[in-house]
Order: sequence, then structure tokens, then C-alpha cells
Amino acid sequence: MSKKDVTSLIERLEKFEQRAGVRLEALSAFAESDDDGEFTVTVRGEAHSIKGDNLSHDVSVVVSLFDKAGRVVGTTSEYLDSDNFFGFETIDAYVELSGTSLAKIRIVPKVSD
Repeated sequence: MSKKDVTSLIERLEKFEQRAGVRLEALSAFAESDDDGEFTVTVRGEAHSIKGDNLSHDVSVVVSLFDKAGRVVGTTSEYLDSDNFFGFETIDAYVELSGTSLAKIRIVPKVSD
């Protein structure tokens, strides 16, 4: 297996972070491939509360992977429960892909109902 640092492909949307009340920090992304062309992208980081130590609502952090044609080729999300949140929480997201090239990783926090 081969492991490649793809952190430079991460795109944050700070307006969405402001709206959701979180700031994403210490983000990293690594792609690990096998001999069959299958690979897993792992995205890690921290979600910090912008105001104080708590969140006023639940938040989903959505990780979307794009190919060179701008198509979404994989997605996953991490859920932040406002009842159990204090200060910050670690994000650890995995997406499995097959036979495509990775061009961008977009990370967007969204307010959950």
C-alpha cells in the first residue's frame, strides 16, 4: 500500500464555518491506495466552537471529494452533538474510492436539525 499526503487539496468555506459556529483547524488528508486502484482518503482535524466552549446547535461536518472534472466522487460526514460538545472535538472521516483521480477535498460544516 502507498500513502500520499493530499492535505493541499483541502478547501474550507469559512463563511459556512461562521454560520455553523465552528472553526476547523489542524486539518490533514491522506490517500492510501492498494494495487487494485482502490484507495481510502482519511481526513482528520478539529472543530472548535467559535463562541465559548459550547455549540448552540448540532453540526454535521461534510467531507466531499471531487475528481478533475469537478464531479463529487465520494462523501461522508461527521456529526457534532451540541449536548456532548465542549470546546472542540476531533474529526476523523474516511471515504473509499475506486479508479478515479482526486482533485479537491471540500469540508463544510452545516447546522443539523
